[in-house]
Order: sequence, then C-alpha cells, then structure tokens
Amino acid sequence: MDKTPRKQHASSDMEENAQRLKALAHPVRIEILRYLLEGPSCATLTNQAIPVSQPNLSQHLRALREAGLLRCCKAGARRCYYLSRPSLVKSLLGTLEEKHPEIIKEASELIKEVKARRARLEDSGGKAQPPI
Repeated sequence: MDKTPRKQHASSDMEENAQRLKALAHPVRIEILRYLLEGPSCATLTNQAIPVSQPNLSQHLRALREAGLLRCCKAGARRCYYLSRPSLVKSLLGTLEEKHPEIIKEASELIKEVKARRARLEDSGGKAQPPI
C-alpha cells in the first residue's frame, strides 16, 4: 500500500502551519491580528489604528493573507480585511501572551512609538523632527 499521498498531505499541512507561524514573526503583524480580532476593518481604519505607512501596512496585510490568516473583500475602492481563521488566531495570540508576554509587549510598544512619531510629524507640519 502506497502512503505517498498521505505523506505529501502531511508535508503540505506542515508547510502551511510554518507559513502561519512565520507570519507572526513581526510585531506589526501581531498588532494587525489583535486589532482584527475585534472584527473586520477596512484598510484605512486599520491604518489609523496601526499607524505605519500605507505601503508598509499593505505588505503586512499581504503576508497575513498569503499565510491564510486573513481574507479581503473589495467594496468599491475600499479593501476590507477579516480573519479567515479567528479561533486559530485567538489561540496563537493567546499562547504568545501566555508563554511570551514580552513579544506582545514589544508589539504594543512599537505601535506606541510609531504613533508618537506620526504625531510629531503632523505637529511639525510634515517636516521631520528628531525623536525626543
């Protein structure tokens, strides 16, 4: 009895799981997933909550989509994102928070830092200022 198809299927599952875990390897992606646990959001609103540049946000959203953690629907010119596997995301983030709270803390601190930089830039009328 040939077990090649079963081995290929198992290998494919492992590859998909590895891609999902790899997608969690960036603090901005962790924050995106935490934000989307609250419910679907269009890219503009997500970008207001997670203030990285729009191209940077798009790259992170694409990585999460390719990992099978997000889906996107288009509504006119808007792109709205939602978790494709919310229970999996909740479980993964819960495990991270339980076993490695420093990772979640780092992600939150990065977002706070980016928000502060953006506020300083807006306050200066768009001219770059050195960090405080």
